[in-house]
Amino acid sequence: MSYLILLVSIFCLSGCTPWLSSDNQNLQQIKIYESAQDVPRGYKIIGKAHTKNYQTVVVKEQSEQAVRHNLRKQAAAMGGNGVINICTNSEQTMGDVVVFDSTQ
Repeated sequence: MSYLILLVSIFCLSGCTPWLSSDNQNLQQIKIYESAQDVPRGYKIIGKAHTKNYQTVVVKEQSEQAVRHNLRKQAAAMGGNGVINICTNSEQTMGDVVVFDSTQ
């Protein structure tokens, strides 16, 4: 049983490692705001991003990095430059993709 858990963990981590992505530097420009009070004024919600939570026994921190990476990737695909109103449940993490007004 523990062998199976190890194999599944390695499989998940190998498919979700954000630091292997060539566009990682551009994705880092997309801000993820955990707190509503940190969100700058002047934005428009353009869509929703959601991703599965990768819960592995081995490394939780890498799982959180993979979730953030996937949210940023979806925001970039929509033309957004931020993700706000982050909500997490046992299965997925969701947020609103926004475009900030550059004149603010």
